[in-house]
Amino acid sequence: MKKWCEISNVSDRERNEFVRQFLQDNGCENSVEFFEVGTTEIKKTIIDAQKEFDAIRIHPNYGIEALNAFEGIPSEMLFIGAADCWVKAEGGWWPRNMLYRAFHKVISKTASRLNLESDVLIIGTDATARGLCKWVF
Repeated sequence: MKKWCEISNVSDRERNEFVRQFLQDNGCENSVEFFEVGTTEIKKTIIDAQKEFDAIRIHPNYGIEALNAFEGIPSEMLFIGAADCWVKAEGGWWPRNMLYRAFHKVISKTASRLNLESDVLIIGTDATARGLCKWVF
């Protein structure tokens, strides 16, 4: 069974329960827990969660703080400036921005139909907006 958690200031329980159930329905037995913490507790909560969970989701409200709390961040993540999860890979834990990667996949599949001469307006300051802005610009 895979164990994962969400770290946020206000948990998005309905969304994450949907994801948990989707994974379950598709053969991935899993459980999710929620940690509602203040900004000063983010780093400690991530470190503690890395000892107990297989994956950590970071709510967009904390995507910037979750990345800035650590040193030795990969260059791709420094470019994006926000994380939406921490994953186990290559013998350690690494921050990732899956929204950025998902957006990249969608764009690469539909690129021939995009009007690259048009304008774009992205409003926001959280990790979601940063992930989209870094890809667009």
